[in-house]
Amino acid sequence: MATFDGNAVERAGLAAIFARWQAAALEFGHQSKIRDEASKKADQAMTSITACREACKAFGVDPENSELVNLAFEACGPEAARMFNESRPDHLPYWHLPPPPAPDPQPDPDRLAAPSALETPPPPPLPRIRDVLLEYLELAHDLELGGTKAADMRGFIETKYATTIHEKTVGMTLYRLLKDEKVRRKGHLWFFVPQAAETKNPGVSAPGPSE
Repeated sequence: MATFDGNAVERAGLAAIFARWQAAALEFGHQSKIRDEASKKADQAMTSITACREACKAFGVDPENSELVNLAFEACGPEAARMFNESRPDHLPYWHLPPPPAPDPQPDPDRLAAPSALETPPPPPLPRIRDVLLEYLELAHDLELGGTKAADMRGFIETKYATTIHEKTVGMTLYRLLKDEKVRRKGHLWFFVPQAAETKNPGVSAPGPSE
């Protein structure tokens, strides 16, 4: 029968190797399970996408006809966004729809036709994150929409200003505002704290993500 008679140094070295081996084996199993579950969820999502595309055809909307899809979305998009946001899982971003376009003005026959505008207008310049958050939460307060998650506010900023901000920027800025008693927190939800009239933010700020 085989035996091992290593000295103290050898036993210590092998113990370290076995510990690392065990950690690697368990980590591999853990990550493989995550990978398999993610792959399964991705497959389920793709199956749902295919089913939704087929279901559109039952209502006379061919998914391959982008013009027809756009017309249908103009009519149903706001309600679809509301339904999605009410049942949205925490790991998915908030669905923000752009405001409807203003009606085209009547053409002036005495003026030369202007060149066609870009289909997508450039995003507005990004103000200070602090000011955007205060304005967002104040509007939610005025409309009695309740509290808002930091992830939803980050999604709003990135969508409206067509930019990407660090995942911790919104949270860090909210904690500064909490310290200044501009906002309050309840669990994962953030709320606006009304200020005295003379101390309210006038809404004028320099462009650029200064926070």
